Amino acid sequence: MNRVVVFPFACLALIITASGAAAEDWKLLKEKDGVAVYTRAVAGERIEELRAVMKMRTTVDRLVAVHLDGDNQAKWFPKCVESRVIRRMSPTNLWIYRAIANPWPIDDRDYVIDVNLTRDTKTGDAFVSFADVKGALAETRGRVRMKKMAGYWKFSPTGDGQVLVTFVMRFDPGGSTPASFINMALSRIGTDTFDGLYRYALASGG
Repeated sequence: MNRVVVFPFACLALIITASGAAAEDWKLLKEKDGVAVYTRAVAGERIEELRAVMKMRTTVDRLVAVHLDGDNQAKWFPKCVESRVIRRMSPTNLWIYRAIANPWPIDDRDYVIDVNLTRDTKTGDAFVSFADVKGALAETRGRVRMKKMAGYWKFSPTGDGQVLVTFVMRFDPGGSTPASFINMALSRIGTDTFDGLYRYALASGG
């Protein structure tokens, strides 16, 4: 039986928020259609960390609902061709499987993430963390299991009918794809992710 390894939520939050001690300052990589994309190098990581920020005219509740709807994330997450909930521990904690299609000759990727929601009743902020779960599913032929996928989404109401959305992600697709190639694609990953999320949130009731 495969050994399942999960980052406890408290540990993941500590790792992400304290990562500045082992990372450079954020550098603005790109601004497009209201999305600001930043990256920074992190000690011991071959792929730069990604941060994207945007204001969206929607609600915190709508964005939370989209992220907890694990069976429909292929409708908005870039290049995602399959998504499904494989385990639900509570209404705010679930495991989601995603498969990501890549153009030839790069192999498709997949992973399972442990998703956790916490909310601040005073500020109205919502925090959705995610971290890959090792050994949750057997590997699928034709898909390379990603080495790392971790980060968070933060949704903060601004008081003017908008939500400030912050997305932070560290990942490593594994395999033989050069790090330089992946780092060059980070700006597109940031803008495409926000574009897909915003369009889906609006179209599905946001």
